[in-house]
Amino acid sequence: MAVKYYVYISDTKVEMIYSQIPVPLRKKLSVELKVDLKVVGTTLKPSTPPETRYSKVDMVRRFLEDSGDVGTVSSPGPYVAGQTMMRWGTIREGRLVYFGGTMSSVVVGLAGARRHVIGAPGAASTPETIPLSSSSVDLIEALGAADPNIVGLPMDMAAEVTGSLDEFVAYSVLHASRGMRGPRQTLEFLAKRVGEARIDAQRVLLASPIYVSQVD
Repeated sequence: MAVKYYVYISDTKVEMIYSQIPVPLRKKLSVELKVDLKVVGTTLKPSTPPETRYSKVDMVRRFLEDSGDVGTVSSPGPYVAGQTMMRWGTIREGRLVYFGGTMSSVVVGLAGARRHVIGAPGAASTPETIPLSSSSVDLIEALGAADPNIVGLPMDMAAEVTGSLDEFVAYSVLHASRGMRGPRQTLEFLAKRVGEARIDAQRVLLASPIYVSQVD
């Protein structure tokens, strides 16, 4: 199994999903993944050993994949996974982190709480005035209230927007992801889909990450 270099893990989402895995299935997954179920069964806390934290992430990932709930950026399910070049960094005075990039011609924006970043955050320059929480409602509300000049240029909102994202939210994700500046990294992610939209021929996807890891 390839080693993952995590840069972000949402303990809140991991714990929420893990608690819903049926006990018999937990035992089956623990055998397949060769992890100690007694250790992994503990509740994640700031002092939780890394092995326990990462093992629980693996179990949640496998559970979602085996359940058929994980889609791709091109064809997302309730959850979406992928690997692509992205820029990322903190926003909202360092209280939130934003990952932006393009994959399979889809503009992807991932936003989550800064406290879930492992180590130092990315160095990309990202837009401000985005949320304090990574819940779906807060993300949509905050992006909907984002600065129209999110990348320093006026938004051209003449194109028709269709999909589940509010028009301004869709444009905010598009401009935020395209307008980021700084180094790019190849990142792998698993995220909870928040919503999608199409701006003319351009597809936009907003999601809240469960984990993000570097790919060498």
